[in-house]
Amino acid sequence: MLYLVFGHTAEEPPLRVGPMPSFKVRGAEIVDHAGAVLARHNGQRWTVNERAFYRVDCDGPVLVRLEGAPPTGTLGPFEHFSLFNGTAYASRDVFAHYNEHDHGWHLHQTDERCAAIQVTPVIQP
Repeated sequence: MLYLVFGHTAEEPPLRVGPMPSFKVRGAEIVDHAGAVLARHNGQRWTVNERAFYRVDCDGPVLVRLEGAPPTGTLGPFEHFSLFNGTAYASRDVFAHYNEHDHGWHLHQTDERCAAIQVTPVIQP
């Protein structure tokens, strides 16, 4: 199961959301496995229940699957997945950037585009 930790820079305590079997970063929204919107990006911060956060972290190991992109399959495993502003990180390396004009995510290394990034836990045997 996964937990999302929404964090500020210092003063306020983080907000922990979960557990959930998966989540998606769909455009400027984070949605849970059932499709409920958990957070929205307003161009600078992630907003949850009218509270603004600079970053979102999810400890792994996790797998990442791109939706609405050429068939790249599942990527990972990654030790960590996070979002800071309009950038997604996998294992603390830049993974993708959000483009407000086409409401999609652009992969950093390949420049492929996708509509959503699905994150699931690695199933341990």
